[in-house]
Amino acid sequence: MTTKLSRNSRGLRYLAVAMVAMLLIAPATAVAVPSPPHEVFGTVTDQNGNAVDGLTVTVTDEDGNSYTATTDADGYYEIKFPAEDGSEGETLTVSVEGKDASDTTSFESATSERIDLSVEVDTGGGGGGDDDDDTGGGGGGGGGGGGAAPPEDTATPGDDTTPEPVSETVDLDQDGAAKVNLSGGTGATSVSVSVPNKTGQTSVQELPDPPADAPAPSGQYVSGVDISAPDPDEGETATVTITVSQSRLDELGASAEQLVIQHYRDGAWQTLETTVESQGEEVVLSAQTTGFSPFAVTTKDDQAQVTTTADVTTQPDETTEPATQATTTSPPGDDGGPGPLLIVGVVIVILAIVAGAYFASQNE
Repeated sequence: MTTKLSRNSRGLRYLAVAMVAMLLIAPATAVAVPSPPHEVFGTVTDQNGNAVDGLTVTVTDEDGNSYTATTDADGYYEIKFPAEDGSEGETLTVSVEGKDASDTTSFESATSERIDLSVEVDTGGGGGGDDDDDTGGGGGGGGGGGGAAPPEDTATPGDDTTPEPVSETVDLDQDGAAKVNLSGGTGATSVSVSVPNKTGQTSVQELPDPPADAPAPSGQYVSGVDISAPDPDEGETATVTITVSQSRLDELGASAEQLVIQHYRDGAWQTLETTVESQGEEVVLSAQTTGFSPFAVTTKDDQAQVTTTADVTTQPDETTEPATQATTTSPPGDDGGPGPLLIVGVVIVILAIVAGAYFASQNE
């Protein structure tokens, strides 16, 4: 009787072990083995890396079969290509309708391929605003002698018309100095340069707006000039002096103490150490520089770093354009659970345990 109970208890233990193992494996078997169709998914972004919605993405095989999807607010799309339309290894082309953006992949059933695409979109444009990305826009119809269009809202106080911006070339004198009188349309009345031990010419182009191919400088833009002149010798500096009318500052609500000269060089604006002096109805600003290109008179930006003595050449930040990339990922819905081989192995182990228990109970 005792032997029979002992056998029964051992049998119950074996059965309990088998039931626990089956319960453990049950959630894994609920995840089906990936099966067709082949799926292509990813995101579509613009040249600035922003998601683009409402675009039609198409997957087409070599026989002309095609399936489409529309990107959502996150730029995401997902297209399933039925197995009956695909042949293993054939090329699938993924493209964005109306855009020059496409990529290819090979059909392989029961897999998913991530393909991200980048497209060029029209980000708008138009008249100049305060945004850095929209500077230089909205100029008038003709810039007179240099390409910079006069602004629409910078008329000289007391005058109903905007003076034409000045573009002039003059000779450096024996001391390497030259002065050009400006229109006063943006408040700047003159600019002077001094390049020690240099001869030749200097060209000055008045800039009612920042250069169209450059970002806006920090602070409030007062006036600017594009200067071309011989660079000073290595280890030497040149002097740039810009005179601005007090009425221009009153118009902008700025004070002389707020002003600095910035220098655009190597793709970025450098804030120069600036000397500011009020002379009656004019404010004279001077700064040292190691070279010539656009200069701007602006109000100070608390975040800007001021260079001492002269502007230091810096390299612009490198940016990378969104690139088309294709990476193979696990099919959607696959949580990384046990694979088919592991499931089969566990089932075999369970069967072996049950069988061993059965034979052991028969032999005792």
